[in-house]
Amino acid sequence: STSVQIMNKHFINIFLAVSAVCGSGLALSSCQDDLDVTPDGRMTLEVVFSTPENTKDYFASAWSHVPQKMFMYYFFDNFLIDMADEGWSTAEYQPLIISDIYAGNCNSTKHRFEWDDTGQGKWDGGYWVRYWAMIRILNNCLNYFPTAAFESESERELCTAEARVLRAFYYLQLVKFYGGLPIITDALNVTSSYAGMERKAAWEVLQHIVSECESVLDSPNLPWSITAVQQKNRMTKGIACAIISQASLFAASPLFCEGEDLWQYAYEKNKKAFDLLIANGYELYDHLVDSKSYQNAYQEYFASRSYAGSKADDKETIWGSPLNWGVNHSTINGVPIFAVETHQAGCIPTQELVDAYDMLATGEPIYNLANPYVDEKHSDINLNAKSGYDPENPYVGRDPRFYASVIYNGSKLNTGVLNKTVETWNNETSWDGKESGYASGSGNAKIDITSQRYTRTGYYNNKYHTYKVTPGQMKDEGNWKYYRLGEIYLNLAECAAETGKISEAMSLVNDIRHRAGFAAAVDKSASGKDDARLIVRHERQVELAFEEHRYFDCRRWGTTNEDIKEERYNTGMWIHKNGSKYVYVRFPLGKEQGNGLSKYSSAAKYRLVPIPLKEASTLGSLTGFGADYWQNPGWE
Repeated sequence: STSVQIMNKHFINIFLAVSAVCGSGLALSSCQDDLDVTPDGRMTLEVVFSTPENTKDYFASAWSHVPQKMFMYYFFDNFLIDMADEGWSTAEYQPLIISDIYAGNCNSTKHRFEWDDTGQGKWDGGYWVRYWAMIRILNNCLNYFPTAAFESESERELCTAEARVLRAFYYLQLVKFYGGLPIITDALNVTSSYAGMERKAAWEVLQHIVSECESVLDSPNLPWSITAVQQKNRMTKGIACAIISQASLFAASPLFCEGEDLWQYAYEKNKKAFDLLIANGYELYDHLVDSKSYQNAYQEYFASRSYAGSKADDKETIWGSPLNWGVNHSTINGVPIFAVETHQAGCIPTQELVDAYDMLATGEPIYNLANPYVDEKHSDINLNAKSGYDPENPYVGRDPRFYASVIYNGSKLNTGVLNKTVETWNNETSWDGKESGYASGSGNAKIDITSQRYTRTGYYNNKYHTYKVTPGQMKDEGNWKYYRLGEIYLNLAECAAETGKISEAMSLVNDIRHRAGFAAAVDKSASGKDDARLIVRHERQVELAFEEHRYFDCRRWGTTNEDIKEERYNTGMWIHKNGSKYVYVRFPLGKEQGNGLSKYSSAAKYRLVPIPLKEASTLGSLTGFGADYWQNPGWE
């Protein structure tokens, strides 16, 4: 069998990445290169690649640090969602990593993303070391595969193509976090010379990633998609196209292009990738199967355990996580009305995300897209009178994706054994801790600024939730989608808008909105490039909510000397109950309660993660360029 098995008996004998052992992602430390010399009897690489079984086992190790995503970050905080303006962590007051991030207490000695405490479990993090370790393994594979032992030549060709795609994936993750990188295709070791090794511009690395993925599109053995569940971890041409789409989009973006005009390049690459995916059977998930449990196809798609190969009717997922990890209403990412076992509400929506959902009947945003708020602190919206939005009934008549993604005051939840209405109102105090002035009491899932079990913003996350869970009983939720066709639509739409292809951009946006439930009568149109840009970016905020895209989007849309304005001030909605009516009060998030920034991680330097200090120093010494050459702007 050619299926990848991530864990296998040979891991004890094969040292897979000296960098992981020595603490240096590029294997630049002074420890001995255990992959090449084996004084204690461990296998040399020549022996590893001498039998088909060992070859496949070593290759399988390159999947070891594919990120788990979802809530598999340290103590179940998805930092990328928490940091973006769409999300907030209910662990804000806990002495955990997210509180340091919000306070801006990060440095290159220990950036909080670099947390990698294996004693606490395998959390996502430690990106620099882990991803370079995987790239080194893949470099070894690609160097040895031409002469390595395989069961057949077709298997050799398939594994070679897969290795190129997987290496491109790791490189893409590194660029998204760290920016420019050296392009290394050989397995360097301590005897190699690093003198003069350059840090390539981010756009150059991204173009290299695109070329690597394009090189496998004619592979006769690499499939377009996975149809057998037992091969769910395998790379495909579909994944290669998704990487081409995202990498070329990022290459053209202000943060990474370094003044180069690459939008036409990005459009051409995205157009090709999109057309190939459509021609090879990928399509939006637009059919609702379980109408008793879910309100629309969008909600059902994310709630189901649907990854490539697991459901015949899912043709949207290009690569989904097979992780069967229970995250549900009664534990993490939960609503406290269901069980006393609720540990934390996890990542919860901000008012900024709620504001982003348009009105269904008119198709209009509730605010002015060019200038959404009356002030920098988001005290109120600049109301779009054409939308039909009623501030006294803010959750009525919104984009169906709002109900699929957000649990709000008045949401009806049905788990099959428990039917309840969520009540987030709180008359015990006002948002600033003063007496509310209303009749005492609070809802069953009240807003609470001190407990991580309760919402901090007035909302709970609804995306990925299944309604087959019962209180106190674990149930697997929807699986993470690394890449899906909905993203590719919007990647191409952005490139089309930036190159002046306005009608094409709007057509792609409208296709996405039709799946969401908008009628053709309220299709979006744009007067020009600036208008189209606003519409596409707005659509990305909604369609891709809580999928980690917003974190990267808001960073790549600016330059390294600009603060991340979207994240400076975020808000929640404190709701009081006055008889049978509700009173809605926007309030500032953050420990300083409006007297400071909501997130000090909105500073310009946070557009990129710092290179770990030890790595930057070592690279600076060995290359001769100095540590400052390797470090990202604003970090020391």
